[in-house]
Amino acid sequence: MGRWILRMRIDGFQCAGCVNRIENAMNAHGADRVDIDASRHFGTVTFTGAQREGDFYVETIEALGYNVKKLAVVDAENDA
Repeated sequence: MGRWILRMRIDGFQCAGCVNRIENAMNAHGADRVDIDASRHFGTVTFTGAQREGDFYVETIEALGYNVKKLAVVDAENDA
């Protein structure tokens, strides 16, 4: 168990309302921090748990109707 940062590309959203929808879903599932950059279609989710739990966040966003490509899940303590 540790603290992780999920980096992902998110397609299929265009507005601040979509960003809020994604952020709210991530926070509801226990994310420590959520950052979504709509202009770059890029997002990060910082979470505490097992590294494989990054897939859960990806699946949650996909369930909202967005296309997600997981780029990486990195150790938040060693992220430069």
